[in-house]
Amino acid sequence: MKRTMENVLQKASAIDETDSMNALQQLLDVYLEEAHFHQLLGDANKINKANSVAAANDLEFIEQAHLKLKTQLERLFVRAQAEGHLNTSIPLPAIIGVFFNLIDAPNMMNMPTPQWSRLLFQMWLGGVGKR
Repeated sequence: MKRTMENVLQKASAIDETDSMNALQQLLDVYLEEAHFHQLLGDANKINKANSVAAANDLEFIEQAHLKLKTQLERLFVRAQAEGHLNTSIPLPAIIGVFFNLIDAPNMMNMPTPQWSRLLFQMWLGGVGKR
């Protein structure tokens, strides 16, 4: 889990955030590449930290990295909405929640991840984009 989180954090940190919508698309790419990790994060709380100092340290790193990723996403969503890219009548937590659910959407067409990511982003934006 720690190695995967390091990989996700490195890729997410490298994204140019100048264009908020482009950055959100790139983050979705990163998250879809590591979609299995999203499921693993849900199981992190099942690990008994008392049995291993190393496991406790790794879980602390994962929690801190997860907070960094969450902060990055929130910052980009707030900017995208302020810039007029997202419908302001939809509460931001709802927009973010639907975005996160894209990660778990089954790719039943077996599309390459970048293509699948673009399709999901396009469908997501069509629902929350300003008309």
